[in-house]
Amino acid sequence: MNLLYLALGFPEMVRADEPQKPRYAPLMLVPVTLDRQAANVRFRLRYSEGDINTNLSLQEKLRVDFQVTLPEVPDLEELSPDTTSPR
Repeated sequence: MNLLYLALGFPEMVRADEPQKPRYAPLMLVPVTLDRQAANVRFRLRYSEGDINTNLSLQEKLRVDFQVTLPEVPDLEELSPDTTSPR
């Protein structure tokens, strides 16, 4: 189970009854880990090889309130550049 996620893409949402108070929610959540070699070395953020997901709460709110469907996150293989084909 991942406990740490890198949150990406924060659309601004404004409610009609509170236009002066914008709200933000991440679009995507990437599972990560923090690693370091020693106590005097900076932490490194690393992708933990888990599934990259959309924010399910935001996805449902957009669907119910605005009839907008967020696309599913493609498999990592589809996001990675093809290293076998010539450039």
